[in-house]
Amino acid sequence: MPIKDRNYRATSNALWRVLAVIVSSLLTAGCAATTSNMLENVESVQVCLNGKCGPAAGRFTRDELVGGLLVMLKANENSEIVLCSSDEGFEKCESEGLRWYVQGGPIPGHASFEKPYLIQVGLDKQTSQIKFKVDATVKWIGTPVFCQDAYTELTVSSTDQIVVESKFACTWAIFPHGWNMKYSVGFIDFDNSIIAGNFAVSGGGLLTAGAGSGSFIMRFARKRTLLAETTGDRATEAVLIPVGQLPPQILAARAPARDDVKKSKGGPSLVERTLWESVSKENRADGYRQYLARYPEGRFASTARANLQAIEQREAQNSELALWSKIKDSTDPHDFESYIAQYPKGLFVDLASVRAQRFRTAAKEAAMIDAELALWDQVKGSTDVDEIRIYLKRYPSGQFAGIARNRIRKLTAASKEVPRP
Repeated sequence: MPIKDRNYRATSNALWRVLAVIVSSLLTAGCAATTSNMLENVESVQVCLNGKCGPAAGRFTRDELVGGLLVMLKANENSEIVLCSSDEGFEKCESEGLRWYVQGGPIPGHASFEKPYLIQVGLDKQTSQIKFKVDATVKWIGTPVFCQDAYTELTVSSTDQIVVESKFACTWAIFPHGWNMKYSVGFIDFDNSIIAGNFAVSGGGLLTAGAGSGSFIMRFARKRTLLAETTGDRATEAVLIPVGQLPPQILAARAPARDDVKKSKGGPSLVERTLWESVSKENRADGYRQYLARYPEGRFASTARANLQAIEQREAQNSELALWSKIKDSTDPHDFESYIAQYPKGLFVDLASVRAQRFRTAAKEAAMIDAELALWDQVKGSTDVDEIRIYLKRYPSGQFAGIARNRIRKLTAASKEVPRP
């Protein structure tokens, strides 16, 4: 790497470290509190499901709402959200994106948060919060601003209180500033994948300060995303499944950490985003490998690696299940020992170990029995007492020991009765 590029990267990284410290201080010192004071909380949450709309309270539980929202957001991961300012009734959009007033030094103007892109959706199992990142185009007076992804937490405190909070840092020239956006959700349409409510935003930094509030609508690309119960070949109405009962592949997704963000300026290129949308829709290992080969440090690289790892783990597990299904009824200890060697931390390793030991012991016992039978078969018809004694010497408690002793007695008695010449 040229010295100039290394110096630039070192300077850029140092700037972002300073920015993170400043922004963290801003957000903890009062930015979040200001946003909370500005936010007009909704009194109740209205939910539409299977064409029926009404208050969430009394119809659904908190865990069902968390589960439904997680499924809907996960299904819309890696796709663009239509975000707009709306009228107070959340019925129609008034303008694209969310806007707020900013005083940038002596220059007043409006900032906007537009074309958000949903990234890395996951569940924090300790708090039951849905966490994700949002890659959006942030502008001030119509000019894109250098920003990080918005680290976002969706919290369902009750069926009447659902809050989404995003925090992100930006810089204009060399001046850093941090922003806190908070949404009070008042309407969820699970049929059409819509979330609406009120929002407030505030923040600032060196020579920069701003705030604003209003109502919003989020429209997600993929509709009717909820899991549905099935009866035979027919699907019944969609249902909200409590978060703890969702399929493992949904719950296994890693929630982003607060500091797991990247810098962005207007989002990824159209070529990268187009490739990513195709790859993420197909959700195949070779597609994610193709994306990572082309964009190893791309906007969606961390999500691609996480999804690729999940697919590889699932494929490995499927291979393991196929092998186990093939050998589970076997009586050959080698089959189970081979399984253990191939999957030392497999799902059935303990059971395989028990069966391998049991069948190995059984095989040894069978070999010993076969050896005893073979020796007895050789001496049982003999009239030579010494040959029969060989069997007794080797198997004094063998299954034919009694017969052998009786045979020796008879042969000995017969030899005494034979008249001498």
